[in-house]
Amino acid sequence: MVRKRTTAPASEGPSKKAQTDPSAASDDAANRLLQSNQFSVLGVENGGGVIVVIAKKERIPPLFTPMKDVAQLRDELAKRKLFPRFIICSVGTKIMCSSLQQYKSVGDLLKNSTVEFYTHDLPSMKPLKVVLRGLPSHEAATVKDELVRLGLTPEAVHPMNRRPMPNTNYRDQLFLVHLTKGSTTLAALKSNIRDLFQVIIDWEYYKPQHRDVTQCTSCLSFGHGTKNCHMKPRYDKCAMAHSTATCAQADDTDPKCVSCGGTHRATTRDCPKRTEFITMRKKVATSNQPGRHRNKRPPPAITDEQYPEIHPRRLVPNLPPLPLNNSQRATPSAQHRFTAATALPNQASASAPGLSYARVASGDSVDESPLTSEELVTLVAEVIVILCTCKTRSEQLHAALALVTKYGP
Repeated sequence: MVRKRTTAPASEGPSKKAQTDPSAASDDAANRLLQSNQFSVLGVENGGGVIVVIAKKERIPPLFTPMKDVAQLRDELAKRKLFPRFIICSVGTKIMCSSLQQYKSVGDLLKNSTVEFYTHDLPSMKPLKVVLRGLPSHEAATVKDELVRLGLTPEAVHPMNRRPMPNTNYRDQLFLVHLTKGSTTLAALKSNIRDLFQVIIDWEYYKPQHRDVTQCTSCLSFGHGTKNCHMKPRYDKCAMAHSTATCAQADDTDPKCVSCGGTHRATTRDCPKRTEFITMRKKVATSNQPGRHRNKRPPPAITDEQYPEIHPRRLVPNLPPLPLNNSQRATPSAQHRFTAATALPNQASASAPGLSYARVASGDSVDESPLTSEELVTLVAEVIVILCTCKTRSEQLHAALALVTKYGP
């Protein structure tokens, strides 16, 4: 009878054998690790053999409100035991929350109190953005209903505008589809949904190209989108607090920008406030980079007082070349070589500066003053010639001893 080895599921604790046998406990923990951590964050085993999965901390986005005095809002939050941090910024006040529960509670309070504010998407709530290619011109609502019928959960469907190109006629209409995060993947879309309305389609990831700056289409402010905006709506032509459909202003009336008050629409690219916001955002992005203060200090000035004086180069005497002919090396004995080397040609003696070794050996000089540096260099050079003409080490020692005996004290 063959017994089948079974492993405990990941949700159960260690087996009875694992509680007594340490090796069985390690095998049991390894089996639970392989079963519970496939395609997920790996966990850490505690002392009791239970694997604890460490979840990554989610980044909480701030909430922005145009209010400058938040004393009343702070008191209302304190009554509900909510204590976020407040930062005064250019748009008003930034509210920083420490947890996801606090973020949702503060947002609900601002909505119920009719306080204007805006925020950004949570990382866990950001949708999957894909581009739908291949369809002819359709209404966005019709495309969304068809995707729902096929079992998808689209949050929004937007038609995409293409940049006009000369001599180019686009055959299809692109749609930007926002799907609930975690509901599907791009690979599943490519394999399961290959046609819509019996038309062959294609799916691809959405690659945003931020050529300018994000502007809300509701309140016409810069730096956030419409999805998380709870500000008063503004019309981009008359700058009044109403939507486009309820605007009673005549079409031939001059527009007014809600941002700068100029005679242009609020969505124009030439608005000075738009340029100012882009400059400020670049400055903030640069100031957050490491080493940003490195190039602010000017380099030190170079002056002559900072460096020592350069002394002139020491003059080296021009010595005559050493004799290398074979006639000087063919002497039979060390004494004969010593005598022959001392009698160098007159040309070499005349060319060398100072007193030569030949004059000292012949006794022509009666001056008892010490030799100069140039004379010492000449003397040493001639001594080296004598020692180089010797063929063995013993001959060199005899020649050196003869020099010391003759000129020593």
